[in-house]
Amino acid sequence: MQYEQTLYRILMVFDYYVLWIKVHDDKAFPELVEITELEQGFQDEVLKRAADPYSDIATVIPEPGSTAQLKRDENYAAIRPLVELENCYEPKARGKVVNQIMTETGKTKQSIYRFARRYWQRGQIPNALLPDYKNSGAKN
Repeated sequence: MQYEQTLYRILMVFDYYVLWIKVHDDKAFPELVEITELEQGFQDEVLKRAADPYSDIATVIPEPGSTAQLKRDENYAAIRPLVELENCYEPKARGKVVNQIMTETGKTKQSIYRFARRYWQRGQIPNALLPDYKNSGAKN
């Protein structure tokens, strides 16, 4: 969805709220927005559907046993408790799960949030966690 000039991805829909996240914001967290506010945005033509900039990753099939596949699977397994948390928009609940993940995996808070954001922002699929080799010049 594009609201004014900002691209958002809807993560969950509740009875009266939608959980969404800014797609191109390195510091974004999931936020609740009232459905009535979105309806008004459509009426005022400041909210509209937008193309998914990450639609191509859904069809990527990493080579079995490749570094890309191993990193994707390891990082998804680590953040899974966080991204499956229904109230991930609540800082206290989110923080508690992040602390558990840090203890269990040894990953830093910064890494956990970076992977969770990438997962949420890129379509809530494990492939969202594939390394961005195309941006580094490295080969996968």
